[in-house]
Amino acid sequence: MTRLKLSICICTYNRLEFLNTCVDSVLKQINGLEEVELIIINNNSTDETESYCQNLALDNKNIRCFLEKNQGLSHARNRAKKEYHGEWLAFLDDDAYASSDWVNNILNVIENNNFDIFGGPYDPWYKDGKESWYKDIYGSNRMWLPFNKTTRLLDKSVSGGNMIINRNVLEKLSFDIDKGMNGYNRSYGEETYFQTKAKDLGFKVYFVPDILIFHFVPKSKQCIEYFIERATIQGNERVNNKDIDASYFMLFKIVLKSTYSILSKNFSNLLKFIKGEVGTYNMYIDNLVLITYYKNFFSSVINKLK
Repeated sequence: MTRLKLSICICTYNRLEFLNTCVDSVLKQINGLEEVELIIINNNSTDETESYCQNLALDNKNIRCFLEKNQGLSHARNRAKKEYHGEWLAFLDDDAYASSDWVNNILNVIENNNFDIFGGPYDPWYKDGKESWYKDIYGSNRMWLPFNKTTRLLDKSVSGGNMIINRNVLEKLSFDIDKGMNGYNRSYGEETYFQTKAKDLGFKVYFVPDILIFHFVPKSKQCIEYFIERATIQGNERVNNKDIDASYFMLFKIVLKSTYSILSKNFSNLLKFIKGEVGTYNMYIDNLVLITYYKNFFSSVINKLK
């Protein structure tokens, strides 16, 4: 079999209402392209996802669908690893949709660069409306990847829902099945851990601003409870997902980093407040999220030291 240039994978779990939009955004771009395929990994969905996928595969020769019975996003991504036919494997979240030039921009990056892993930004889209205080940056990875040009990431990672990986990397690494989303249980960082391990092996990771997708933000994520829950999980998982060695020096670094982050965020928000770009509620949330994250990061290092 002739190897394709690019395989695009959508891993999905009970998101049929979004999956159709996601698939359509890709199909519009790959129809007529012999070098690109779309694969869908159904991770035990209990809605009508399976019948939808089977009908798609019958109607489109460049779509293949698989049922992965081991529950968890890392299991689904590892199944994609077994099934894809391309030189590159791109992951797209099932509750996102690709920008109109997403596929073309990916192919251009592949053709003109020597990257091992790359990805781009995701910006929010809203189906159920947006709270007045909620800022678009809250639903975007531009908050921690604020780059306007192609940038090599040494300490940071691209987001798993918009991530493209070369076959050379995938032949050496798999996704850790103890990390990542599992059904409706929230967990993060399987892609961060994957990229950390890839960097340890000498592979290069890049952020490319033109590789843009739009990611759904429900009303349930536009509340302080969600912000705190996410910061708690990310803080607790930071040590393992970044493969950080626990030490008393690391505790000292966390104190310094948290102090700097909180002070710089408050200074930035003060300037935005003066300009009328943020309100006091935004300033309160930003502080609470940073404090929660670093408190749990600090505690996880202490627990690892015991």
